[in-house]
Formats: sequence, C-alpha cells, structure tokens
Amino acid sequence: MENIDVMVLRTLRDWRIQSKRALLATVVRTWGSSPRPVGSIMALCEDGQVVGSVSGGCIEDDLIYQFTQAYSQPTADSDQAPKHIPSGPPSFIKYGISADEAHRFGLPCGGTLELLLEFDPDAASLADLVTALAISAPITLLLGLKWRDLMLHAFDPAQAKVSGLKVGVLHYGLLAILALTIVATLSSIGLILAIGLLIAPGAIAFLVARRFGVMLVVATGVTTLAMLIGLWAAFYLDSAPAPTIILVLTGFFLVAFAAQPLRRALRRALHRADRTAKVATER
Repeated sequence: MENIDVMVLRTLRDWRIQSKRALLATVVRTWGSSPRPVGSIMALCEDGQVVGSVSGGCIEDDLIYQFTQAYSQPTADSDQAPKHIPSGPPSFIKYGISADEAHRFGLPCGGTLELLLEFDPDAASLADLVTALAISAPITLLLGLKWRDLMLHAFDPAQAKVSGLKVGVLHYGLLAILALTIVATLSSIGLILAIGLLIAPGAIAFLVARRFGVMLVVATGVTTLAMLIGLWAAFYLDSAPAPTIILVLTGFFLVAFAAQPLRRALRRALHRADRTAKVATER
C-alpha cells in the first residue's frame, strides 16, 4: 500500500508535468489540539482537485476557495477578480488564531496550526524526490529485515559462509543496495552532497564509537544535525545548501579527529584508575 505522502507528491508531480498550476501545503507548527500532526501535507490543483489533508476538510475548503475557481460562480456583471494560485516565494498562513476562527475551521479546543504554502513546485525536483522515496522505502525495509546477515557478511564472510548464509546473494544484494542508494541521492541532492554523505558520517562514527550499533546511531545523528545546521546556515548566509552541509560535516570530522588524543588519554587514565582500584581491593 502506497504511503499517503508519496501519493500526494506523485500526484503533485503529475499536475506540474501537465503544466497545471498547483500548491503544496505543509503543516509546520501547531498549538493546542490540532486534527493533523506537523509534517502533514496536501496538494491543491488549479481546478480544485485535492489530495492529502492538513485538517480533515475545513481548511482544505478554505484553501480551495482562496486559490481556485472551484467554488466561484462568475456572472456577467461580476466585478470580483478571478481566483488563481499565485506565483512567487513560499508563504505562511495561520488558522485558528481566534476562538471564532477555530470553530469555523473545525479546530478542536482552540487549536491553531501554521501552514507553509509552496506555489508551483518544480516538476523535475518533485520527480527526483518521488524517485528517491520510491527507492528508499524498500531499501529501508530490506535492511531492517536482513541487517544481521548483512553485518556478518560484511565483517566476516568466511563465518557467514560456514553459518549457511547465501554469501553470493548477500554480496551482490549489498552492492545493488549501495548502487540504488547512490542513484537516489544523486538524483535528489547532487554529486557533491551524495559523495559527502556516503563518506563523512561513517568516518565520523568510526572515530567516535567502536560498536557497530553505536556507529549507526552516531552516523544518523551526525547526518541529521549537519543537514539541519547546513540548511539553516545556507538560508541566512544566502549560500548553496549542498556545499554548506559539506562544510558542516567537515567541521564535525575535524572535531572528532582532534578529540582522538584526548579520548585515548582519558581511556588510559580510566584504565590506570581501574587497575589501581583492583590492586587496593586485593590488598
């Protein structure tokens, strides 16, 4: 069954490929009780078609009324300007600020939500994003089911063969997963950032941890933090996001590398303290 967010993005991509005006609405903040969580998305076409949801119905109706002709009933003597989806940069809109407005839009308990409206998203970017999501979902599922076998094969192929695992299938399957991951990242984020994300998080995790499970957690956390800091810095510095994220990852790597002597000294000190405590206990 297809994820609802992927379905929204796929439908929005098809509208934009057909040169239809459209917008993407995303819930970015909520206060109090709200019918949909942060991250919920909805796409609206110029002809009034809607896919996805940000509130359960009422706010969707208001967006249709504001930005499309679906609810318009033009007459010959009407002086009302035709409604259409505007062009330009993204904008924010809040619903449920007052009690009356919250009641009118069906927001429970005085809840308020803020939407980010993106007008006429680029069709090529949407296609890349949909491709990346379509590739990442089965890869994530496969890794979740077979991570123990893959880890044994990666670190000790001989033991994996003795254990009865199909080493050839695991070997070429891992290569196929890596190739698909590269294809997904190259199409959505570009060459520089794709190479950086393949190398830097693992290198940083190797410097920080020794257990494989801890390395995975560290690599994921470093990647997420670097992406957030890099995007935030790129926005305020008016720089390209990908090189900015790479610079952040480079900074993380240099900090982890410079901290290695300190970690070794701390480990030796703890080892000596442990030995001293054991000798004192034996006496």
